[in-house]
Formats: sequence, C-alpha cells, structure tokens
Amino acid sequence: MSRQKILITGVAGFIGANLAPRLLDAGYSVVGVDNLSYGSRRNMRDFIDHRAFDFIKADIRDEAAMETAMQGISQMVHLAAFKIPRYSDALDTLLINGQGSHCLMELARRNQVRIIAASTADVYGKNPDVPFTEDSDIVLGSSHVRRWAYAVSKLYEEHLLLAYHERYNLPVVILRFFGGYGPHMNLSWWGGPVPVFLKAAVNRTPIPVHGDGTQTRSFTYISDYVDPIMTLLDKPEIDGEILNIGGTEEVSIRELAAAVWSTVQNDQPQIDLIPYESFGRYEDCMRRQPDISRARELLGYEPRVNLRDGLKRTLESVATQIPFSVDQGTDTELGRREMRLFFLIPVYNEADNLRRLIRQVTGCAESLSKAQPQFVFVNDGSTDDTRAVLDEMAKMFPITVLDHAANAGVSAAFNTGFNHLLTHCDTGDVIVTLEGDNTSDPSILKEMIGEIHQGADVVLASCYHHRGGIANVTWWRLILSHVANGLAKYAFDLNAIATLSSFYRAYRVSSLQAVRAAYGEPLLSSGGFECMVELLAKLNYCDQVIEEVPMVLDSSRRSGKSKMRIVSTISGYVRLLVRKVFTQTLNQKK
Repeated sequence: MSRQKILITGVAGFIGANLAPRLLDAGYSVVGVDNLSYGSRRNMRDFIDHRAFDFIKADIRDEAAMETAMQGISQMVHLAAFKIPRYSDALDTLLINGQGSHCLMELARRNQVRIIAASTADVYGKNPDVPFTEDSDIVLGSSHVRRWAYAVSKLYEEHLLLAYHERYNLPVVILRFFGGYGPHMNLSWWGGPVPVFLKAAVNRTPIPVHGDGTQTRSFTYISDYVDPIMTLLDKPEIDGEILNIGGTEEVSIRELAAAVWSTVQNDQPQIDLIPYESFGRYEDCMRRQPDISRARELLGYEPRVNLRDGLKRTLESVATQIPFSVDQGTDTELGRREMRLFFLIPVYNEADNLRRLIRQVTGCAESLSKAQPQFVFVNDGSTDDTRAVLDEMAKMFPITVLDHAANAGVSAAFNTGFNHLLTHCDTGDVIVTLEGDNTSDPSILKEMIGEIHQGADVVLASCYHHRGGIANVTWWRLILSHVANGLAKYAFDLNAIATLSSFYRAYRVSSLQAVRAAYGEPLLSSGGFECMVELLAKLNYCDQVIEEVPMVLDSSRRSGKSKMRIVSTISGYVRLLVRKVFTQTLNQKK
C-alpha cells in the first residue's frame, strides 16, 4: 500500500535533491516543483524516472501550476527560495520569496495541506548572544544594507506562516537551518563557503575568505537536515513550531578553510582575505550557533555527522563536478590537469569579422582557464579572403584551420570540427561553438563556463531567456527563429529550454562523447541549421544536463550579410520534424 503524497518545492536544489530520494525509498509518492533557476536537472538524475516521482517545472508564484501540483497532496516541504548574492540588488529576493510563499500558503489553506517550511539562521542577524534559541531576538542591520534582504524575506515568510496558522488553523512547522553542505550543493558562493573552499583546495589555489576569517559558524551535513524532515512527516501533532536544525560545534571560517584543505591536501593552505568593502556596504554576523533543545525534545534530533566526516563524504560526492583527476601516486593529495577551452567556429566568407572575433574571444577567455584558449576554424569553402585572414591571425594566436574544398553547409562543418576535436581533447575539456559573424557575445563566456563548473554538461547562450533579448534583427529572421524554436520544442519535448537553435554553446567533451557512444558517427545527420536542434535533442535523450545563460543577440555586431537562407532553413526544420514524427530515429540509440 502506497504512503501519502508529498510536495517538495525547490526539488532540484540542495535540500530537495537529497530529500526526494529518501522519501521515495521510504515509500512516499513525491511531486517535485522547481523553476530550475538555481536548481539543476543533474541533481534529479537518480530519481527523476522513479515511478512514484512527478516533476513540474514551474515558478512557485504560478498559481495555476501550483494548484495542479497540490492535487492529492497531504504535506508540503517548502524549500524554494531566491537568495540574494552579496553584491546584487534585493528586489528579486523580496518579491519572489514573498509572493511565492503567499501563493503557496493560500493554496495550502484551500487544499488542507500541512507545510514544513525551510527558514535560515540568517534571521538571527547580528544578535551576539549565542547559542540562539528559537525565541532569541532578531537583530538585523540597516535597511540600506541589502545584504539583509534575504533574512527579511524569510522572516516575512515565517510571520505569514504563523498568521495563516493562527487565522485558518493551517498546520505549519518552520525549520531554521544552520550551515548546510554535502551532495548536490551549488559549487559556488550560492552553496556557502564549503564548496568554494573545496574547489580551491582541489586546484591548489588560495582559499578566498571574506573578512578576517574569525567569524564562526555551525556547519551541518545534509543528512542532518533531511532526518528531522523525515521525522516531522510522521509527526502531524507537531504544529505551529519553529525549530533550530544544525550542528552545535562552533567553527571559525579560518578553521573551516584549514579543515577543507586537509581533507584534500597534506600541507598548509594559503588564505586570500577578501575585505567586506569589496561588496559595497556590507555587514556580517560574527557568530552563529544553534540551541537545538527544542528539536531534541520534540523530534529526538541529534546531528550525527561531524565536520571531518562530512567533508570527506562531500568531496567524494562532488569530485566528478570539479574538473580534476586523482593522482594515483598518493592517497591524500588530489591533482588535476587544467581544463582546456577549445573554440569551434564554422566560417564561410567571414573575412571581415575574423580579426575582431578572435581578439575579443581571446580577451574574454584567457582568464577562464590556465591553459591558453585554442581555436579550430572550419573554413567551409570560402571564396573571399577568409583563409588568408586565418593564416595571418595564426601567427599570433593558437589557430587550427580545417578546410572544405567547397561549401558543404553548417552541419558538415560542425561534423568536421567535432570529429577533429574529439580525437584531440580530454574528457574534462570544454568545446565552445559560436558563430563566425560576431553576433555571439564573448562577454558571457565567464557565466557559461561557470555553469559548467557548477555541473552543467551543456550551456546555451539564450536570447529567449527572461534576462536575454534581441536587437537589430530583421523581421523575417525573428519570425524564423520563433518558428524554429516552436517546431523543435513540439517535436522533441524540449519545452524546458528557451532557445534551441543558437550556435553559441559550451559542451563538456564528455557530453559529446556520450552522444557519439549512443548514436555513432556522424554526430549530426541533419543538413542545415536545424542540426543544432538535432544535437540538443540527442544530448537530452542521453540525459545530459542542459542549462542556459541570458544573451542579447545583436545583429549590428556583424559585418556583412547573414548566411542563413529562410526557405532552406524552414525546410530543414520541417524535415527534422517529419523525421521525428514518422521515424522516431533520434530517440533510437544504437
């Protein structure tokens, strides 16, 4: 007999991705909601196909989607939230968290759903009196310091939950989490100091410590987050409570840096102190330590994983997401060969664009890898001075040119380039494809490679991303782009991706190797621009994690005319659609 159905908001995030498999293993049915703005499909790989799991890609502010998600739900674990970075504006944090929580509570009231909601130790603010009890004073800083916006948004959520509890008798429990880390954490400052310190230790680079490092925190391995949630689900009598959840050991940030380093290396770390002034007007909490007496009393809660063991488990879980290789000569030291960046660029009569393109891409890419970026140009039968310009630039930059005697089309050009690179690249390298006409914005390379480091297999530059845009594009090309995207989404179930047809992408070499292993050669069988959709569909069928970053597509960057031909391109997309509908060849792996 199946157990009750549980809704998890933010299921693709850190806590959600660890909670969902525990629930499924325990016999629960799970509905997971995430808009994938910070959560990742990679985090759901182990359970997304589970027969008792349903995934809904939606924003928690979308009332219709959330109404659907709540059908048949008895309890909801509300984890979704937008967290302001230290250097960003606060508006999204306040609006998303406030509006989203209100939407969920109203729907929970109508559907009689109990809410277990995640809050944060950040709400205690600058209160110096530790350990914090659930009734400790809230001491936030000035409203002019945007750093406090996240704490304010979570406090608003707490007050709203308790107000719904009081007026409507809505069952609620609030969990204030302290310093979580472990599998599926975001490998950036979004995930806290542990992932950032781990990456520095693996790469033998200085550990970036904000402030002077004397501030203290209590760190909690993820299983010590999940355990009390599991207990609460079986204790409906616990209602209207706020509970501190976290480890009780106080550790300074410098001590954390040393502990992380010793988990990876066997010498002393180098610390890089970053002054708070670099974030603008900023304030920090000097101490954070929970009193967990109430959780002990009500849940029998006791953190079980100490920091040393938790760091070892975390390193094992994220090792594949950090580009390094294990040095088999030692047991304690991890070494790695630096990820290399390769730029694959098909060109046809682009002589006027190449000099600027190469210089701009090099300028933006040099800081992203210790290894010098490499260019591979496929000269697809150009009849202008393209080859001469490439020979000229090859004297100054690392350029390889692969020639087609006659124009064979973009698909053939990509096949030539991919075949060459897959014989010269290592699994941990990254191939970036982009247009040869300067319409690809190299300034977003940093964000694209950042997504790769955070676990993405493929990253798309997306003009249809909610923060993207289109400028100086002809009406017919705009219509073509919309038609192409619409056909492709319909044909290949790629509705979660905003922009499908762009050339501008970053691929882990391992993702292309996965496609080649599944489908054989050539990687691309479509003839024209639709080949980019074909490759994306194959990557999706191979369970590769696909992410997007916003880009403004500006055709004014181009010198000369577009090489895209509207009739042949539409015909190519129609052929791809027919092929999918009637033969199903793309999802038939060899």
